[in-house]
Amino acid sequence: MINRWTIERTVRSVERRKRARSSTWAEQDFQTAHDLVAIFDALRPTFPVNYKCLFDSLALIEFLARYRLFPTWAYGVEIEPFNAHCWVQEGDILFNDIAEEVRRYTPIMAV
Repeated sequence: MINRWTIERTVRSVERRKRARSSTWAEQDFQTAHDLVAIFDALRPTFPVNYKCLFDSLALIEFLARYRLFPTWAYGVEIEPFNAHCWVQEGDILFNDIAEEVRRYTPIMAV
């Protein structure tokens, strides 16, 4: 998706799928997501791409979607010095980042 589509098209695709299939997360969904993120993290070193938050977040979104879990893909920025970052979360639960890192950013979009 990232190499073939514009970021706008990628975001819209994720947004449409989430809207069409999303429902309220139940407690067991969080446990399932936790288990799946652990599997994703174990497999992550096999991807031939250096760490990039956009790639990792989209890959995790796509991986979880295969199991009918549709968390939020969040984007934030720092102004001085300018920096952009994205991560995956549902409610207050972060799936691919830590709170100390995410707090540095002002959220600008959530899909």
